Amino acid sequence: MEINMLKNLILIENDDKYQYDNLEELVKGIIDEDYYNMTEQQKLEKRELKAFANCLMTDVEVVNEVPSSLENKFINIDEITYIYSLLRLNKVVLLESTSSNMLTSYLDKSTITDNYIIVNHFAEELLKRYIERR
Repeated sequence: MEINMLKNLILIENDDKYQYDNLEELVKGIIDEDYYNMTEQQKLEKRELKAFANCLMTDVEVVNEVPSSLENKFINIDEITYIYSLLRLNKVVLLESTSSNMLTSYLDKSTITDNYIIVNHFAEELLKRYIERR
């Protein structure tokens, strides 16, 4: 019998599932494989291009700074704001192992009994907290 060990992060897009051990792997998977070899300007442009593509046919605006309101905004300040904003669009679903603290470190997990947290459910709250702490 084969035991399928699940990784810390599981990304579901349509019928495809991708598993990642850490945040760096996730970023490479959803933004660009060469992301960490790019200049800051190249990173910004790559995220912006992908953000615009994800916001096509929506009323969501891509912004590269903290807006006065998060409503209908895709925040593209860094890879973390990009991920939270992508999750707010619900075009992908991201599960994070309850024991890991990559994207859910700001959550109170004391009442969570499942092995995984659906990060999308908390993306708005996590984005706000992340921006406040930046």
